Amino acid sequence: MDVDKDGDAMASSVRRREVIGWMGIGALAPLLGACTAFPGQQGGNARLDLLYVADTLDARQPGQAVVPATRLGPVSHLGRAPWMTGSSASIAYPQLAPLLDARQATTAPLGGYAVLAALLEQLRGEAGAGNSLTLENGQGWNGSGLAYLTQGESGVQGSQLLGIEARVSSDERVLWPQRCMGLYRQASAITLGAGLADAQRQALGVQGLHIFERGGARIAVVGVTDPYAQDQKASLKQWYQSLLPVFEQARREADLVVAMADAGTGPGLWLAERVPQIDVLLCARGQDLWPAPVEVTQASGRRVPVLFAGCRGSGAFRLRCQRVAGQWQFDGRFFPAFEQQLAPAAQLRVAQLQAQLRQQRAGHAAWLDQPLARAPQALWRRDTRGGSWDCLLHQALADDSSMPVLLPGLRYDYPLSAGAPITREHLISLTGGYPAPVVEAPARQVEQVLENAAEQLFGDPLLLDNSQDLPRWQGQAWSVSYSPQGKRITGLEPVQGLCRTFGLQFESQAGEPLWQRVEAWLARQPDGWQLAPLQLPEVRYVQGHPGWHPRQLAS
Repeated sequence: MDVDKDGDAMASSVRRREVIGWMGIGALAPLLGACTAFPGQQGGNARLDLLYVADTLDARQPGQAVVPATRLGPVSHLGRAPWMTGSSASIAYPQLAPLLDARQATTAPLGGYAVLAALLEQLRGEAGAGNSLTLENGQGWNGSGLAYLTQGESGVQGSQLLGIEARVSSDERVLWPQRCMGLYRQASAITLGAGLADAQRQALGVQGLHIFERGGARIAVVGVTDPYAQDQKASLKQWYQSLLPVFEQARREADLVVAMADAGTGPGLWLAERVPQIDVLLCARGQDLWPAPVEVTQASGRRVPVLFAGCRGSGAFRLRCQRVAGQWQFDGRFFPAFEQQLAPAAQLRVAQLQAQLRQQRAGHAAWLDQPLARAPQALWRRDTRGGSWDCLLHQALADDSSMPVLLPGLRYDYPLSAGAPITREHLISLTGGYPAPVVEAPARQVEQVLENAAEQLFGDPLLLDNSQDLPRWQGQAWSVSYSPQGKRITGLEPVQGLCRTFGLQFESQAGEPLWQRVEAWLARQPDGWQLAPLQLPEVRYVQGHPGWHPRQLAS
């Protein structure tokens, strides 16, 4: 393999330079020109419920919720949702504290797809026939061991179980390009793909938008694809400009325009601020949860609700949409996938759904659930700086050698309690079902990789957010400044030679899949093995940030 080429892929900041230049010369034109309000098209009153799930990652099994202790967004948005954690997040939503405060995450396990499907059925029943629309966004067909083995077929089955009516074309295009069109035709849900090139959309047989009639209104759902996806060659400018005519068509043909943006938290807010035709934006890919709509103000003064519905089947949003005298009013509420909060009839339904899910997984369960080791301590990953899963991955890749290890700041997580078995299901889930080969790349690029990541996390515009946290660089002390611009990484000693890493962007033949490498390492560990203490960078200027409630780590 070409290590220099792979190193360049890790360090690339081409898109950042391109978008900064573009922002300076015209991306604001639609924003500045959007000074007219778009009330619902003339017609009678209407009422419907949008039901929304995001980034479910085919997480069918019950388990702990992914709850970050630290979540830092752009410095320009300090103090704003969804970049809040711990007591700052849970104080207004005490009943949802297990999903918002990492210290309480083990107190209320999620029920998996059986509980999520029963919850959605219950909400559809409450809305009444023809008065709801069930939507899925983000990574739903990849993420689990079953999706990995069935090449996306379990995702299709999962969407059907959840009663999904429309979704956005997502990572299945990259993971299983030869099977993708067949999966779309097999699915009961309509797959949307605004943002894809015309030729690719036609080859896949998907449209940019679809019109639904519900509750006395015409609803245009526009599915916005991820501009950072590996199969996308268009510039961010081309991606954005390709969306505009789709939204214009949606506005002409519908009373309510719903954008489903599989683009990440920052880009979702960025679009909601700029595209004047959007009435509601449903955000995914950032795997963020905020239990109330986050309102964004457009240049015209219109306020657009943006929804962040969490990940791994944490629950569902219900957005009640009511049109009165030509104006839409919205009321949003997040319902967690806690079995004990379901109505009695829905609780009875869970057992039936669990049987169906077991049957779908039966042929693969023994292989996926094979115990490889026991968790030496509580394992978790989602955090701005790093988690104990990263510690385990670092030790497995270093494997007692002196070679330094750089881990990407992926948000895929599978929290486990101390003593729980570690299985192939868990290891495959840590890469979202990607092979993620282990490779070696020039270590001299590490500082630039860290700088680029800090810029995408903490800088502006929000469009730069690529839904990853800081890369994990253990083995030496370093610092990062929570600053709006300028150099942020300090204290790194220069490193020569190669470092070991893995990534979703590498060709599968570039190296051994991460899960295999880690499984082999686990098999060599003696009884009673332990993890080394987690080494985290110092983060400056964050004390008091509502998204900064770091876990107390054992020394």
